[in-house]
Amino acid sequence: MEVFADDSNELEVPERELRMDDARDIDKDVEVGGYVEEPMESVPFGRILAQTRNSDRAESARSRARTGVDAYKDVPARW
Repeated sequence: MEVFADDSNELEVPERELRMDDARDIDKDVEVGGYVEEPMESVPFGRILAQTRNSDRAESARSRARTGVDAYKDVPARW
């Protein structure tokens, strides 16, 4: 989140911007014009989702390999 001065009227997107007094609650060393990061809770991805993503990547790689080979199947060999 971007940090603005306390008397600033520039907050256009309050979900992503803070005034200095609010930003100091999160990070004591923040300065006007700086950025503050709020910690987020990570989302646990399950085993099935991880396997599905891996399978999708493998299928995509196989598909690209097939396309690459098929694109040259009508080109005569130069032996």
